[in-house]
Amino acid sequence: MSKTRYGRHTPEFILLFLAEEPGCGMDLYKKFGQLIPICKFDSAIVYRSLASLKKEGLVEFEWDTSETGPAKKVYHITEAGFEKLNEHKEFMENRRDNLQIYLDKYNKLKKGGRLK
Repeated sequence: MSKTRYGRHTPEFILLFLAEEPGCGMDLYKKFGQLIPICKFDSAIVYRSLASLKKEGLVEFEWDTSETGPAKKVYHITEAGFEKLNEHKEFMENRRDNLQIYLDKYNKLKKGGRLK
């Protein structure tokens, strides 16, 4: 049980972040660090997830050459991505409900003195 899960639900969060606003891979990586500090996300999983989402047609990108230095890929969510985001919402709600059942039962056992 000590196995750390890196990047769990990364694609779901990327779609959510891109629904808020377009962004490059590094912007998305930084959002993970700011908003979800208890999970370990590395930049490689973000970029692999973006490539996978692009292949599935859930995100697209445009090259941003407005600044000096190398061009950046700026990703945005597609219509299919918004549809997938809705599916993810239902999945997350079901998962939350199942976790709440677990926590309620655990707390009942703890309160009853069956757990230390």
